[in-house]
Amino acid sequence: MASLPRALGRLTERAVSPVSDAVRAWGDPAVVVSCGGSRPAGLLDTDALGISATDGTATYDWTSPEEGADPTVYRIKDPAAPYLVVRLPRSVVPVTALGPLVDALTAARYPTG
Repeated sequence: MASLPRALGRLTERAVSPVSDAVRAWGDPAVVVSCGGSRPAGLLDTDALGISATDGTATYDWTSPEEGADPTVYRIKDPAAPYLVVRLPRSVVPVTALGPLVDALTAARYPTG
């Protein structure tokens, strides 16, 4: 979680309460990422969406969001980590938050230099 960026696009980081090393948030209303989620009950492998980093180095499996939910909840499965849970308020366009998030996860997973 420490490797996640201070900003997701135009969304700047904000404090979380209670303070936790396993939760980060950006913007208002907040995009919230928490680490340590479990596989959702009834999730089939065919339910996952493959989303790639913009540089093409990695693909992550994301669950499909529930239609109409606010916030929209995505779960990310990275082979090197437990599930990450991402909560996006309806007012945030998913690509503005998810793109930078996937890039940050990829940079942490595949450091250069």
